[in-house]
Amino acid sequence: MIIAGGNFETSIGAEITALGQLEFVHVRENFGAAVEVAPPGHAIGVVWQNVLGASKVEIQSARARIAPAIVEKSLGELHVQNSGNHRLVTIPSGKRIRSLTLNGLKGENPDAEDPFVALNNESDLRNNGFRLLVSIPDGQGGFLPAHTVPSVSARGVLPASLTGAGYHNKVLTLPDVAANRIRLSVVKRNFPEDFEPVNMQLDSVIGRAAILPRDLQLVDPAGAAAWSFPGELPPQTPATEIDLRFALEANLNAALKSKQALEVTFHLRAAEAAKVEFRFDGARGALLRDFPGVTRTVLEGEPVVLASAAALAEERPSSVTADLTVRYEGVRILETVSDAFPSSLGNVHGIIAGERAVTRALPPAALIDLPVVRIGLIGRAPVACELSVQLVEMTGEVAGKAVGAPGVITLQPQSEISTAWIKIPEIDPPNFPLGVSVRANFGRFFWVSTDKPLVRMAVRDPDPGNRQLFLNGNPVVVMNKTEIHLPGHAFTPQAFQSTLPVLASDLFLTVDFSDLVLRYGR
Repeated sequence: MIIAGGNFETSIGAEITALGQLEFVHVRENFGAAVEVAPPGHAIGVVWQNVLGASKVEIQSARARIAPAIVEKSLGELHVQNSGNHRLVTIPSGKRIRSLTLNGLKGENPDAEDPFVALNNESDLRNNGFRLLVSIPDGQGGFLPAHTVPSVSARGVLPASLTGAGYHNKVLTLPDVAANRIRLSVVKRNFPEDFEPVNMQLDSVIGRAAILPRDLQLVDPAGAAAWSFPGELPPQTPATEIDLRFALEANLNAALKSKQALEVTFHLRAAEAAKVEFRFDGARGALLRDFPGVTRTVLEGEPVVLASAAALAEERPSSVTADLTVRYEGVRILETVSDAFPSSLGNVHGIIAGERAVTRALPPAALIDLPVVRIGLIGRAPVACELSVQLVEMTGEVAGKAVGAPGVITLQPQSEISTAWIKIPEIDPPNFPLGVSVRANFGRFFWVSTDKPLVRMAVRDPDPGNRQLFLNGNPVVVMNKTEIHLPGHAFTPQAFQSTLPVLASDLFLTVDFSDLVLRYGR
């Protein structure tokens, strides 16, 4: 087990058995778990659920933090060699010494009752006027003083020196000294130039090493390094933050492109067995489904599904954006005359328009202001037919007289009720009541009726009149001018879940979605 303690400098730990040796691990409080980074390394996996039609991965954050988790490992009893008044301790290759337990350390003090006094603590050294001197090889066959207990006091402008070591209960603590040999001496006098070794005794030395992670790398599935720290990661190194956004995004996009599962595993590894404190906050971002270019939908009096052949995912996107351009084509539904489409199609009835014309009278003065350009008949053609649709006068002796030229349309058989729109030649608005006459040149047409046949009228009007464009029943744009452009417009995400949204307006519009992007948060 690994026990988290206080801050890094005073952290506590737990001794654990690893490969037959005692191990003591220091970790920082509230940082992360200590993980083993021996090859192949500690696995860091990111798994995202794919979404239908996803074309790109974007990563907003993928932060990892790393710091050295200091492992203290017992080295057992070390070889000690006498060298005059010194003792040479041999250190296993590549080990950093964190502490030496000095069993039977004594120094000769002629003034004491027993000339060799036991030295188990710093206080014993002070009481006898001694210092415990630690020296390391100078690279030229000699030794260089590195630490003393107690340390050398400051004098004049010179600061305290030979600091960093401690001695308590027979344990000499060192700041992770890296040397193949350590020379121990018991000296008297206060300053390095005056040190005088005294006779000493030392029965045995037990070493404890600090195992630091070395040559750390964080590699992607292909073995490419997303981050590295050559050499040893020193114990005083502050926590290092690793930004994995770009490496993770590249790997997830590669998986997406090759139609593989969106699963990426990085490995944090060192050159040899070691531990580090590691914390990964996970990856945050989105899967993008984009519709590049322009998706154009034309509305001509009836609701229309957004003009895209793509099916949508069952998952609701977290956001939907596009550049939206809406252009009014100068034609609109005349609401005062047009009938509503039946709310229920389960039990409709009507009349049959065949060779004999059927006429629907319009309200008086219904069309005296704006010219009619299209007439919509609500119904269906049970067989192929050709309809002739004509505006007729509805007054007195001339009732039924044609007004302007007819509009003609050919319909194919269909089983569902819809609106058949017929273009008619424009005429100046008359000042007398009108009706709509419908006759089949061949075939027949089922014209839905309530108390009268249902008709819709479209008129030419240069003013859109603040009428709205709706998306799945929700208003999107108020048309207070003939063309509106909304860059980067945000749409209701619910409208793009499972099925494509429906656009509707009483205006005849051309609606362009440019670079439509659906984002699915992860």
